[in-house]
Amino acid sequence: MMFKKIWDALMILVLLYILTYYPFRIMFLYESLNEMDGFFVFDIMIDIFFIMDIILNFFTTEENNGVMIDEYRDIAYNYLSSWFIPDIISM
Repeated sequence: MMFKKIWDALMILVLLYILTYYPFRIMFLYESLNEMDGFFVFDIMIDIFFIMDIILNFFTTEENNGVMIDEYRDIAYNYLSSWFIPDIISM
């Protein structure tokens, strides 16, 4: 469970980076969006991070109404019926 808390904290940091840096980059560094620079590599790493998060959400236990859900089928069903579509759209 500690791993999930650390993972969620990293996700928050990545989301804060996206929310602050991407608008700046689009507004002021638009010409460099297509260049293969360090930020391009970092953007690929962020995409990989999001893909890993989607995969991880299929296998981590979760709490639902005070009950710990630890069967993979139930975890997958809950994820598919809640955050899966927004996660796919955000990619």
